[in-house]
Amino acid sequence: MEAPMVRVFVLAAVCMCAVAATMVFAAISDVRSREVDDIHWKAVIAVGIPCSAAAAMEESTALPAVLMALSSVFMALHVLTDALPWPASLIVSGAFAVLSYCSAEGIQGRWTLLAPFVSSLMFLFMYRFRVLAGGADAKALIALAMVPQYPSIPGIPAVWQVGWPLSAVPLSVSVLVMAVMLSLVPMLLLGIRNALEGSYGPRMFTEYRMPLDDVRGSFVWLAEDMEDGEVVRRRVMDDVDNSLSKLDDAGITDVAVTPMVPFVLYIAAGLLVVLLLGNPLFAVL
Repeated sequence: MEAPMVRVFVLAAVCMCAVAATMVFAAISDVRSREVDDIHWKAVIAVGIPCSAAAAMEESTALPAVLMALSSVFMALHVLTDALPWPASLIVSGAFAVLSYCSAEGIQGRWTLLAPFVSSLMFLFMYRFRVLAGGADAKALIALAMVPQYPSIPGIPAVWQVGWPLSAVPLSVSVLVMAVMLSLVPMLLLGIRNALEGSYGPRMFTEYRMPLDDVRGSFVWLAEDMEDGEVVRRRVMDDVDNSLSKLDDAGITDVAVTPMVPFVLYIAAGLLVVLLLGNPLFAVL
């Protein structure tokens, strides 16, 4: 095996082991407290950007790789700090991404140079429009957007190999798809539980009932409120304590709640599945 190829394999393996380990610790934090410190995303980005640049240098030249790295740096500054005013950081990041792509003219697979910026921008918009409910979820996916795209490691993925045209989907997007698929499992179990208890309807997969006294301190969102003496549904609660007090005063003993999903857990699990087994969507083609 040629020396450059060995370097690529070793770099990819070290990078993805470090990233996967960090994501596992982030998932544990999310499960325990539904909060994840930014140090996790900083660690993933600190490993991912130089590894992505080094991998790009092996496939193209130094200039596109450096420009891609600079694009990722400015995106990271936008997401994790207030070092640059919005939207200057995004504009600079996008400019570097375009320059990186243009400077790699004639090089096969140069689309990967745009992947960190394009996918990160998509996750930002998803968070802005509440498709991604948590800031930690968006930061996790943006951090993963900056690691090497489908790193070349012999023997993995073990089941579903990366193939065209789905190989054009950035790794972070593939991880998101897998995370969504995995998150459907507890929703299905919740629906089965509600069905066994005789509770049916459009919310049977997303809500369940619990004692009012147990709501405080639980990882749930209150889904009911009191209005004009009647129990009404609410998607967003501005003052949960006040709503709980009104329900208690009205003699309500159990309420509908929505579980706070530790989605970083599913992102971490999705990353491990995609890296080790592959994305089952790749089996379609």
